Amino acid sequence: MKYEVKLSEKSIYIGESPTNTIAALDYYINRHGIIVGTHTEVNKDYRGQGLALLLFKRLIALADEKNTKILPYCSYIAEMLAKDEYSHYLYKKA
Repeated sequence: MKYEVKLSEKSIYIGESPTNTIAALDYYINRHGIIVGTHTEVNKDYRGQGLALLLFKRLIALADEKNTKILPYCSYIAEMLAKDEYSHYLYKKA
């Protein structure tokens, strides 16, 4: 099944709206322009279909669009940013 990944001001989601989702990744952009990924959740009926990865890839695209890095406050986002292919997106304090 193909899912449409949508973007709102503080959420990347799959569903009808940011408040009615089957999967969501919450974020905000801090005062330094860094994307802070705070939470990822997939409805239990939709787990195992790669939806969290779709949301994460949209987060990566957002970081590219804004030419910035990602600070993970979510274990899933931290785990993904630890992978070699995504590690250059990880915000590291100077």
